[in-house]
Amino acid sequence: QTANSLSVSSPPNPPSHSVSPQGLEDGQSDTLETLDLKENVTLGVSYGITFVALAVLLLIVFTGHMEYYLYCCLLAMLGVVVFIRTCQEVKVLLLTMALLVYLVLFLYVYVCRSDHYMHQLYNETSQPGVLKEPKIMAGVWLFMFYFVTLILVRKDELACRMEFLLQQCFVKEKEETETMENINENLLHNVLPAHVASVFIGKKRNNQARAEGDLYSQSCECVCVMFASVPQFKEFYNESNENRDGLECLRLLNEIIVDFDELLSKPKFSGVEKIKTIGSTYMAAVGLTVPDAGMEKKPYFHRPQQEYNVASRHVRTMVEFAISLRMKLEQINTHSFNDFKLRIGINYGPVIAGVIGAHKPQYDIWGNAVNVASRMESTGVLDKIQVTAETAEVVQSLGYGVTLRGVIMVKGKGELTTYFLNTDHEPVTPTLLTPDELPIKS
Repeated sequence: QTANSLSVSSPPNPPSHSVSPQGLEDGQSDTLETLDLKENVTLGVSYGITFVALAVLLLIVFTGHMEYYLYCCLLAMLGVVVFIRTCQEVKVLLLTMALLVYLVLFLYVYVCRSDHYMHQLYNETSQPGVLKEPKIMAGVWLFMFYFVTLILVRKDELACRMEFLLQQCFVKEKEETETMENINENLLHNVLPAHVASVFIGKKRNNQARAEGDLYSQSCECVCVMFASVPQFKEFYNESNENRDGLECLRLLNEIIVDFDELLSKPKFSGVEKIKTIGSTYMAAVGLTVPDAGMEKKPYFHRPQQEYNVASRHVRTMVEFAISLRMKLEQINTHSFNDFKLRIGINYGPVIAGVIGAHKPQYDIWGNAVNVASRMESTGVLDKIQVTAETAEVVQSLGYGVTLRGVIMVKGKGELTTYFLNTDHEPVTPTLLTPDELPIKS
């Protein structure tokens, strides 16, 4: 037989089930994309096992054809590089073992078949040369492909290491970002109320807020405001060597404010919102966080009664909070051997709440109710809770007693009739009435 007899002629008309080259390329790209996914590692391993098994099968089938046998060996080595997901050393070991086994097969085991194949290709008179012998060329091809696969293994190892490092950096940066977000959110919640902080964080931000320059404001119809101060602290503060130039005095004031803040964590005071501290004055309000839902759905003639009930709830919470502040200060006096007394003023009414400032934003409330509450505190008496006549009506409906102080001169308001809240006894459970049904007890 001659060399021409080994050529295989293609059929003139391919069968209907033949696959086009474009289809093969699409299938290969889909397979590579599937194997590239991390969640399909198991699928990739199965592909590798199937590929190696197919290569072994082809080795058995094409044992009699040296060139196809060589191609199957090269495919098996390529399968080690592409499909086996392991470290570089293991891949190099497998490729080296495969190279040695294939060289032994071509140079020793199948040397007779190589000589027979040479007699089929060339005449006895011709001298093809050593490099044209199948066993020699197979060894050359195996060595060349072996070094190429080593380069591919090294590049794959570098790519995997780089991907691992990038993934580690990504995870670390993600954790740092989440930590910074949590820290910023906690800091923002320490500066602003929770329902206001959520707006600036972006949970409730809308296009209108952006159009207004991130201005936040809210109108509240019924808010109870309290000012509680420790007037004696001004006399207590002294910059001397004994108290380290006033540092110990500030430490005691900080302890007082911190203990006051701890009361806000109690469930019954969850509606109380601390506004700010001005020196030794503590400012808080009730009715800012929980809107009076449903009031807009009520008929107009039902609104006064509902507004009065809302005011009663807010005033009750604030009065209980003020009493708790006095008790907390008494405990501090016991441990610090002082005799501080609170001077408290309470009032309720409509206010406007908002955030001012781009740098170091501050949440504050404005309105006549705030001004009157501040005047009730500044014109009050030590260890007393001073309220206006309107607030006294609501306080009486809650079961507390009030004592008429009389008419006093209030800056910016003129003459006002004020009352002192009696907190020596426990309040009785009242029935909420309308303001017209509540006489003022002097």
